[in-house]
Amino acid sequence: MTETIRATAVTSSRTAIEECVEFARRNGVGVFQIDRRAQTRMPFLHPVRYCPGLEPAEDHTQPGYILNISLDGMTIWCQQTLAPGESIWVRLPLPDGKPIWLNGTIIHCEPDAEHYRAGIAFTVQDQQYTAS
Repeated sequence: MTETIRATAVTSSRTAIEECVEFARRNGVGVFQIDRRAQTRMPFLHPVRYCPGLEPAEDHTQPGYILNISLDGMTIWCQQTLAPGESIWVRLPLPDGKPIWLNGTIIHCEPDAEHYRAGIAFTVQDQQYTAS
């Protein structure tokens, strides 16, 4: 079954990010990581779908995994190199199980064995997309 993407104004993207981080906090795989970031990253291994580009497009998504997440961004494991500065959409779970698309910008992308680790900074917007 193909998911359709529709714009919604139910909540702000910042609220959605907070809900995703809360989901990770409850279902995470470890303790918070202390590092140089303004927001603490927490380990959270979870499958995601991502889509580089200016708009989310379900038929152009790639599989990946969240490795860690914070209120400011996340690291994902992906199968392709992603260009720093490129816009990306990542489909994340909300606590109620409903997926949501969040926008971000690729900060870095490094090889990791046969795959890549990409650092993403969230872009907070008024509009968000839910996958229905």
